[in-house]
Amino acid sequence: MFESIIIKMKKNLIILIVSIACSLFTAKAQDIIIKKTGDEIKCKEIFDDNEITINYIPLNHPNGTKTINKSEVATIKYENGSIMDMAKTETGYKSVLVLKKRMAVLEFKNKVGAQSVSNGKSGMRFRETQDQSASLTDMLTTDLQKSGRYIILERDRINAVLKEQDFQSSESVDHQSAVKIGNLLGVQIIITGSITECSLKEETSESNLPNYKFSNTKMTARVVVDLRIVDAETGEILYAESAVSEKSSTSSSSSMQYMASGTSSADNSILDKAKRDAIQKCVDLIGKYSAKVPWNGHITAVNDDNTIVMTPGSSGGIKPGMKFIVYSKGENLIDKETGESLGFKTTKIGSIEVESDFGDKGKACNAKIISGQGFKQGDIIKLE
Repeated sequence: MFESIIIKMKKNLIILIVSIACSLFTAKAQDIIIKKTGDEIKCKEIFDDNEITINYIPLNHPNGTKTINKSEVATIKYENGSIMDMAKTETGYKSVLVLKKRMAVLEFKNKVGAQSVSNGKSGMRFRETQDQSASLTDMLTTDLQKSGRYIILERDRINAVLKEQDFQSSESVDHQSAVKIGNLLGVQIIITGSITECSLKEETSESNLPNYKFSNTKMTARVVVDLRIVDAETGEILYAESAVSEKSSTSSSSSMQYMASGTSSADNSILDKAKRDAIQKCVDLIGKYSAKVPWNGHITAVNDDNTIVMTPGSSGGIKPGMKFIVYSKGENLIDKETGESLGFKTTKIGSIEVESDFGDKGKACNAKIISGQGFKQGDIIKLE
């Protein structure tokens, strides 16, 4: 009798401990998958890495990864305030961030060496194309701008700051300099990288038979972009891998004695297709890893009538009626062992509500102070 009571008490204690643990998990901020049925899945992390499914780690099962079809999902709400609309269009799923993050795309460094390899025995020729760094950087910048998810800084302003700070290339951006550039440019995310391969390989094989000749040529284009996505506030490298694309096309010709010859043409645009595919992979990776960076804005002016001017405005997805929390920015905390930035100390000082755009093009907006005092230029604005 006594033993059964002890066993029952132990079971109740275990249930209580599990309940407390679960409540601790759910108390944290989280990403949420909202299904078309209205059901919500609270997640520790979401990996949106293909066109068909979404992989995620459930909040209540942090050690296991699960999968859901995108066709079942209505929206995804990330803990940093961004929202992904999973509505299907003719070109794919559309992703819309409520608040756009400020981004600087630095020109890629060219690491493609001029070379040509010929193998007469196998009929193989290999050649690297001319410097593609500028064109691929422009292609990426344009696609990121078209996505509607970011405020992309103008190239002229980026180059002016880099020149002033004596940065010769995107490779000069390390942990500490990323924080410095981020502060100077006023961006949250820095994109850097290099082109390590942009090549065409041609392989030809021939067959010679009595009264018959056949040849087959395969063209292969390969583009490799080494991409780095950097959190400009902390200098942390969020992603550092290669986006690789390979496209191929074949052509053939044949001839027989006393008969007309036949030919088929190779696709000469395969290099452009490989470049486009590599850049699209970069865009997808940037979309995935930039979601880890929380949105923020800044106060640019404090007025005497209890209002402030903040950036961004409607161009960054800001709308009248939106409410935000204001934080003062303190010292930059540095790891004594590594010398790396750990981020800035912040102190909550009040709240604001957006009223209207300020100036042209929606680059800034007016907001009224709801609570708090001591607001000043440079204070940080975050989601409520």
